[in-house]
Amino acid sequence: AAIARGWDAGTVSFASTGRLPHREHVLGALGAVTGLATDDLAIVAAAADVARAGFDAQARHVGAIAELARAFGLDAVAQDVMLFVAAPTLWGEVAKLYGALANDEGRELCDEHLLVELLTPLYGRDAISAALDAEAPLRRLGIVRVDGAARGRPFAALAVDDVVAATLRGRSALAELAPLVTVRTAEVGFGDLKIDTGRRHAFSQALARAAAPLRIAVRGRQGAGRHSVLACVADEAGLPLGVIDAASLIRSKRAPAERLRQLLEQVQLLGMLPCIDGLEAVPGDDVALAEDLRDVLRRHPGPLCVRLPWDHPVPLAPGHVALELPALSMT
Repeated sequence: AAIARGWDAGTVSFASTGRLPHREHVLGALGAVTGLATDDLAIVAAAADVARAGFDAQARHVGAIAELARAFGLDAVAQDVMLFVAAPTLWGEVAKLYGALANDEGRELCDEHLLVELLTPLYGRDAISAALDAEAPLRRLGIVRVDGAARGRPFAALAVDDVVAATLRGRSALAELAPLVTVRTAEVGFGDLKIDTGRRHAFSQALARAAAPLRIAVRGRQGAGRHSVLACVADEAGLPLGVIDAASLIRSKRAPAERLRQLLEQVQLLGMLPCIDGLEAVPGDDVALAEDLRDVLRRHPGPLCVRLPWDHPVPLAPGHVALELPALSMT
């Protein structure tokens, strides 16, 4: 329907030949021309109304969109922005239509200005732009990613995260993260963990008092039960534990801090409590990398936990919940 509106207003047309250059584009953008494609606009608008009714009747209440909306508090504007950003990735036909609407080979496949053209019949320009602000859920949680390296708003490239795209396709999004992310579930209840009563009680009290976003550090020797404890914490919140192999990221030397940031967001998008393993792999003399990783942990908007050796410094800000686990007795 947005393309038909562009035809009707002259903003989607061939460049003028023999007259003033881009005359129809300019007049259409200023709202000075309409009625150039009235019949086509009516046909396309009717088809769009049918498609919209079907979407509203189903997608708001069932399926991946509704699950993402419930999990991350997305309102109707954010849901539509997410879907329209994802659409050219999910359907090649939509990608072709976006290209026709952009009417500019130099533009990105999807950008904020294009979304305004698509969604202004439903929402105001300010509401659409607000949904794409850095502190809005779509961007703050990593659902929609912005590549502003080449262009700023409103022409910066927009795309949904790979995990979101897989979720919207109905596929296993966890496969997108393997082998760097594995899932751990609780094997026993928190009260059945082999931790002395005093230590367990103090840990529970600290968790209850902790400020959001939750930060947990569990230190101990190999086999002390660090994963088991953190899986129980996640289970108490109704979540699995998503274990991120930070050691492999660090050893790869391919932007480990940025990759960790992305994985934290993606594990959260999958509805898991992120747990970072292997931070002790940072070389002792690489102060810059250690600081970059600490900054990633500090900036992550959701809860997270770190699993560390018994003697490794905790890379979390003051106020985190700490648990020191003694070695398990062999007797």
